Amino acid sequence: MNSAEEELLKKHPNISFGDTSAFEFERIPTDIPNFDVLIGGGIATKHFTMLAGPSNAGKSYLALQIVKAFQKRDIPCLWIDAEGSLDLEWSKKCGVDVEKLGKVRPTTGEEAFNMARTGLSLGYLVVIDSFAGLIPTANLEEDFSYNPIAWQARFLNMGIPKLFYEFEKNGGTLVAINQLRSSMSKYKSDTMPGGEGQVFLAHLILGVRRGGWLTDKNKKRIGYEIEVTVNKTKIGGENQGQTTIPFDMKDGIDYISVDIREAQNVDLIFNKGSWWYHTKKDGTELKVQGVDKLKQFFIDNPDEYVDFQTRLQL
Repeated sequence: MNSAEEELLKKHPNISFGDTSAFEFERIPTDIPNFDVLIGGGIATKHFTMLAGPSNAGKSYLALQIVKAFQKRDIPCLWIDAEGSLDLEWSKKCGVDVEKLGKVRPTTGEEAFNMARTGLSLGYLVVIDSFAGLIPTANLEEDFSYNPIAWQARFLNMGIPKLFYEFEKNGGTLVAINQLRSSMSKYKSDTMPGGEGQVFLAHLILGVRRGGWLTDKNKKRIGYEIEVTVNKTKIGGENQGQTTIPFDMKDGIDYISVDIREAQNVDLIFNKGSWWYHTKKDGTELKVQGVDKLKQFFIDNPDEYVDFQTRLQL
């Protein structure tokens, strides 16, 4: 260590040259393969991830999948339900242990941030659903005509930085959901409640939108594609990259369809027109017409699906 470094450490002993532990973090895989690849291997602990998108696009569902992944690794989770929209039966169906999930419906924005601060200080995954639903006490106590300029932006800009200290020091993880709304500006197509401060503060921003419909053989709508785009990242992943997650409104993520799409990218499965080709575990070629028949083959032959997944992960 040279004299300049020694002098700096005398005045600021918390500065580190050799020890990098304060800057290290884990990635918690969500077990949605293409989504994990997109974000660099999983949700980063000790960081702030935002899920932003229009109504009914799949934001809360993805947040529940993140909770499920953290619970799988025995990391405590807290869901702050500012919108009053948490459905416990649906959460169970998504694989969340609702008995172990801390859950609360705060009255004010300050109450929500105080609970988030405590949870982060104890190493929790804290999910806030959503920033748009947080109302500071001053606004709540006034009549309905009270609407000061940029009240929500000022509230979030003061509150979010106070949370950073907690998860950076104690290993907590913050995931927040926010809505996209049409902007009145001709220069910006959409905007989020709470202004630009949250955009600057977030380490990872995932844009979540609804894609095309999924239909059954009778052309009945049974789900839709969740399109996820990395709009901003300071923690790796594919910046401006995009992936699609098939979502069945009854059963959740269609993992077989996810795997088939990933297999196409690595030439493990290919199609010509409506015909799909796959090499079975015995080395013979399967040829079926339509991707639904290929999915049904894997459903009817679970040993073939396990072999297919094994080869896909190599």
